[in-house]
Amino acid sequence: MTYRKRMAIFGRSKHPAADVAEPVEIVQRPSLPDPPDADEAGLRPVAQHRDYLLSLAPSLRPFGVGLLDVSGLTLCESLRSDLDLPVYTAALTDGWAVRASNLVGASAEHPIALPVVGSVDPGSLPVTALSPGTTVWVPFGSAVPDGADAVVPAAEVNEIPGIGELPDGIRFTAEVAYHQNLYPRGDRIGDGDPLLPDGTVVNPRMVSMLAEVGHDKVLARPRPRVVVATIGVELVDPGLPLTRITQLYDSTTVMVAAAAHQELAQVFPIGIWPEDISVLRSILAEQLVRADLVLLVAKSSPQLIEAMSSLGPIDVADVAMWPNGPRLFGKIGTESTPVLVLPEGAIQA
Repeated sequence: MTYRKRMAIFGRSKHPAADVAEPVEIVQRPSLPDPPDADEAGLRPVAQHRDYLLSLAPSLRPFGVGLLDVSGLTLCESLRSDLDLPVYTAALTDGWAVRASNLVGASAEHPIALPVVGSVDPGSLPVTALSPGTTVWVPFGSAVPDGADAVVPAAEVNEIPGIGELPDGIRFTAEVAYHQNLYPRGDRIGDGDPLLPDGTVVNPRMVSMLAEVGHDKVLARPRPRVVVATIGVELVDPGLPLTRITQLYDSTTVMVAAAAHQELAQVFPIGIWPEDISVLRSILAEQLVRADLVLLVAKSSPQLIEAMSSLGPIDVADVAMWPNGPRLFGKIGTESTPVLVLPEGAIQA
């Protein structure tokens, strides 16, 4: 705490009690962690500088991202299936659903006859289980009733004629293997099976799998929002005319923006701005509402250092890299948004 005197607007207060000092709370300005040490030449090694800056850029908070937007993002949860695929046991041929154990010993010389107790409608699930010693008709792709563990193709049996549409019974002249002509429930994916572990970078094939098991969104880190700007007086945006022989087209901002876009960032190029402290301070403050990172292509000039330091703590370091000169980084605004200043020129940046 520090203290100051309360003074009247026009000179000293007429009331002695008003001159009593009152406490004033001082808000501590945030600061950056201690940077790595420089080498004998007074330069910070590049690898240590990079690692230091990365340590100052926290990971974005994950949230539920829809499947149409999740490709390329990193999962922040481990996913399991909560259903079977396929969701029912299906027949792979038109035929008769049976219990394989009921046909043990069947042959052409000793056929086994089973009564027909019904049929399965395509697209519907059987209501009752198949009783031992019976059979039902199932079309290709239809769900077989519980209890049935094989399907015998229609061409491999002899029907016993009946009065209605279905025969009274079927003579089977061969044994049948367990799960023959069946696509078992859960054969591809079972309820509870692991799908994708935490940390997986999602691709379109994974999106298809997640949709097939019913997921509509997953917990993932969002695409970072990157604002890219250039500070300079002799640079011109591509597509505009050059009006002086000293002017150059700005290729660096385009390159930096393209690099960020290639890394799946949402990129917001905001053009070329003059080196004016009030303008720079205003621009930086305005862009923070939509930025997770700000990339400035500019010289680390005293004006830029002053503008950034007025908005938050900064790091200015001579780094062992070409071209020579100080490298500027800051965390500005109420959200401590990282701001990285890159040198002018595409090769240097």
